[in-house]
Amino acid sequence: KAQCTTTAFNSYIYSNGNTDQCGTVVAPTVSTLRPNIYFYYCIPNITNYSIAWSPTSGANAVSSATIANPTANPIATSNYTVAVTGGGCTGSKTVTVQVDTSKVSAGPDINSCPNNPNNLTATVTGTVIPGPPTFVWTTLAGTNVGNTQTVTVSPSTNTTYVVTMNGGTCVKRDTLNITIGGLTVNAVPVNATCFNANNGKIIVSSNGNSPLTYTWSANAATGNIDSAVNLAPGIYNVTVSDATGCSGSATAQITQPTQVTFTSSITNVSCFGGSNGTITLSPSGGTGAYTYTWSGGLPATQTVSNLLSGNYSVTVRDANQCSATVNINVSQPSQIVFNAPFLQNERCFNSTTGIIKVNASGGTGNYSYSWSNNAGLNSATNNALAAGSYSVTLADAN
Repeated sequence: KAQCTTTAFNSYIYSNGNTDQCGTVVAPTVSTLRPNIYFYYCIPNITNYSIAWSPTSGANAVSSATIANPTANPIATSNYTVAVTGGGCTGSKTVTVQVDTSKVSAGPDINSCPNNPNNLTATVTGTVIPGPPTFVWTTLAGTNVGNTQTVTVSPSTNTTYVVTMNGGTCVKRDTLNITIGGLTVNAVPVNATCFNANNGKIIVSSNGNSPLTYTWSANAATGNIDSAVNLAPGIYNVTVSDATGCSGSATAQITQPTQVTFTSSITNVSCFGGSNGTITLSPSGGTGAYTYTWSGGLPATQTVSNLLSGNYSVTVRDANQCSATVNINVSQPSQIVFNAPFLQNERCFNSTTGIIKVNASGGTGNYSYSWSNNAGLNSATNNALAAGSYSVTLADAN
């Protein structure tokens, strides 16, 4: 070892072991070897000096700014500076701490057919320090499958793969799962909007690898596309094949609503030339609420009233604009008409032997009568009449 000797500048000679020999006198050793000599400036007592570390705030700050050996847990590359002050003099030193922010991703999980080749690629983000990165792919059980950034695997059963990235300050890992099975195919039906509309639709999605091939059952007749349109009610099947040869099937059923129909309740006009007819509709079938469109500018309601006799057209529509149209007749009775009455005049002067018998047709049902000379006489015949003029009012069942 080299001898430690005090100098005029309060400096010391260190041995090639790079250990502190200050204050120690060691006898020199005779050797033909040339020792490595290190020179250090020795501070007699660090506690007699003022210490200031930075940074002191933020995620990269030191634990204490005034002690000789603080700690720091930086999350990004950062510069640390220490300033030592004593006797009116200050000395400082800056060191850069580099932080490895790298991450590795094995990629998303994969659904695969048995023994199909799958490319697994490790994706690196952040900075690898010191770098460059190297990769090792293994199964979860530890079987090595490759030492490159991209490897190809062809598992026959469900397998978990692990990628390990070295070359940085820390070892980074990620996993992905390959699930073995056929394609998952989803067929979503959009049902026909109206009875016998033939406007159903089926939309298909799958987890296969492009390009995809679609084979539809014969009654779909849509070709190699991912949706079938203008479909009548029925059951349809689609098979999807992907670029790796995997395939899967799905079945979907197109339904239709019941037909829009309605019945009508009619109140005919009660008297000839009247306007008290009514029509009330009772719809059924279809989807959702109904709307009504009447001919002749009648209101768009389920019941229309104050109708004259005649023909009326109405269209009923549901929420999908499916419709039914019909013509409805409102009738009226025939007009009440008096036919020629039977008259028998008095046989003798002031004999009150006159007779009037009226005869009417038309109207509805039985007649009632009211005579001018006898309002309570409800008969078509008025007897024992004196010479004079008489009137009669006839009313039918309405």
